[in-house]
Amino acid sequence: MLDVAGARVVGLDAMSPEEALQLFAHIVGEKRVAAERAMALEVVEACGFLPLAIRIAASRLAARRTWTVAVLAAKLADERRRLDELQAGDLAVRATLDLSYRQLKTEQARTLRMLGAHASPSISLETACSMLKCGADEAESRLEDLVDAGLLTPLDPGRYRLHDLAWLYAKTAASKDRGDPVVDEATGA
Repeated sequence: MLDVAGARVVGLDAMSPEEALQLFAHIVGEKRVAAERAMALEVVEACGFLPLAIRIAASRLAARRTWTVAVLAAKLADERRRLDELQAGDLAVRATLDLSYRQLKTEQARTLRMLGAHASPSISLETACSMLKCGADEAESRLEDLVDAGLLTPLDPGRYRLHDLAWLYAKTAASKDRGDPVVDEATGA
């Protein structure tokens, strides 16, 4: 969020595949990852190369010595269950996304849900105008609000992308939304 005056924004973008594998191996163990490097790469890719998601997945695997890396990769392969699988103890990707979602204003939350209904995590301003049924200035303002909330990344002028895990979250929210403008009582969106 950009609401703290004088604060310096530090982007915590996705890690490179190699950095992600190093973090994963640090938690799980070098030997275990080396024995199943291809599967470990699938795990960190399913985590969107995000440090929090990788830390959670690695912690789950480290606590389950009978699981192979391939078992974890298979669990994360199902997009419908991925956010549920990325939970360990008090850490949960879904809880983090829920918190961000609850902080959105009604129109921002509706925009995020509409982006979740899009066929791809990346969207052009023109497509957003069509989906949101508004002009370019209004669509850009709504998308930029989601950039400020840390849920959307600008790629090029007029093109944006939801992070893969945020897109999965938005898809779930969109599937729950029946398209009516009623405010969700639990989230206020």
